[in-house]
Amino acid sequence: MAWLDTGTPEGLLKAAEYVEAVQSRQGYYIACLEEIAYRRGFIDHDQLHELGEALKKTAYGKYLLSVANEVKRG
Repeated sequence: MAWLDTGTPEGLLKAAEYVEAVQSRQGYYIACLEEIAYRRGFIDHDQLHELGEALKKTAYGKYLLSVANEVKRG
């Protein structure tokens, strides 16, 4: 877990750069609420897939669908 102080413009920029680096290098989204809800059992596979389908034209929607497909295969 990391605490990112965004109280200044410089802090906000550094936080944004950190999030971008983690997401692009490691391939997962930080604080993806749908993924967290799925992995904790608050929503099921079909609900996660439906949420991804609704956003499938965006990178976020594609990510949700990849999580749903990954879990289903795994």
